[in-house]
Amino acid sequence: MDKEKEITETPAEEPKKVGFKDRISKLYPDAPMETEEDIDAAYNRYADEKESELNGIKDNLQMIEDLMTADEELRAVLTDMVVNKSAFRTAIMKYLAPEDFEPLPTDEDYDATRAAYNERLEKGKAQVASMEQINKNEEQTYKDFEAFVAEKGLSEEQANKLNDTLGEWFENLLFKKITPEMLALAYKAMTYDDAVANADREGELRGRNAAIEAKRVSAEKNKGDGIPAMVGGGAEPMKENDDKGKTFLGRKRNNI
Repeated sequence: MDKEKEITETPAEEPKKVGFKDRISKLYPDAPMETEEDIDAAYNRYADEKESELNGIKDNLQMIEDLMTADEELRAVLTDMVVNKSAFRTAIMKYLAPEDFEPLPTDEDYDATRAAYNERLEKGKAQVASMEQINKNEEQTYKDFEAFVAEKGLSEEQANKLNDTLGEWFENLLFKKITPEMLALAYKAMTYDDAVANADREGELRGRNAAIEAKRVSAEKNKGDGIPAMVGGGAEPMKENDDKGKTFLGRKRNNI
């Protein structure tokens, strides 16, 4: 009779339970988690935040409920959107006619409705004007960029790099982000005129000092030691001058 083979099965590992400390530390990685007091503080922080969120939701729900109670049309529209999954415009058209949006002078909310309508018209006009200006600015920007590239003789690679840099700055500014490099460039542009003026003054001073030094050296050379230069060594001999106005050092005296 064969011996029955014992088959040992490795029990499946139970999924590792994630403790509260690990979960709360992921929510607040900046909070210390060394002691029980630290963990309690993190828990209280979490509980306070969730309680605040719930209170905000309750307040909003109460406001919606109050509005729906006070306005029958609004209640019908919102109910249709929630129950029937109707689109906002579709739900409105079910319960409100276009003429319902035109206030009458005798209506209680006539002035407020007209003011809101006019405000919406003005905002629409402002948006249209802004888009037109943006399109004009974009068109002019392309022209200025191409002109700059041509003026500086930039290669295609250099032009692409410049374009990418400007695009990165533009994106940062859209998100109100200013990098140290952008600050440095702005400061350099802001102080450019002063830097040029200072460089001009320094250059002028260096030029004056150089001129003064050149005059001093020239004067030292011309001054010599007071002894007339000797003729010889291939130098051209001094020509005899029979004029009666001849003086020492071969210079001619002016007649009086």
